[in-house]
Amino acid sequence: MAKSKEAVELLDLLRKNYFGAVCSGVMQKYDENELTFIQRNVLIYISNNPNCMLSDISSNFCLKNPSMTRIIYSLEGKGLVERTPGTDDRRKSFVKLSKKGLNIAAIIDKAALKQIDRMLENLSAEEQKNIWIGCETLIKGYKSIMH
Repeated sequence: MAKSKEAVELLDLLRKNYFGAVCSGVMQKYDENELTFIQRNVLIYISNNPNCMLSDISSNFCLKNPSMTRIIYSLEGKGLVERTPGTDDRRKSFVKLSKKGLNIAAIIDKAALKQIDRMLENLSAEEQKNIWIGCETLIKGYKSIMH
């Protein structure tokens, strides 16, 4: 199957931006707890969706339940999340952040927001507007292929 030049260029741009953000310090690992990129993002997802189900988290991250279960077990072992079995079906468990997890999620967000503020203060109002337009367009494009 032939790839369009535009698709190749967009993929290259996305890779550069993704890795640039990860390496920039905006999304660096929070070393005290040795959290991976996915673990940090799962914590943030759970902080925004308290008492969500494991299947919800798996679906959001496009991972199969066994993979997400390993991530949750790891976070549980670090004392960052708590699982509660469902009352109707014990195979379905609810996940929430522990007090320690809530504190870590707040620290992660605070650090990322500080870095983003630093980035934005170096951009003009027009450049900031272009970032929003670009992000909204990218989200629209992703949604069109996800459903």
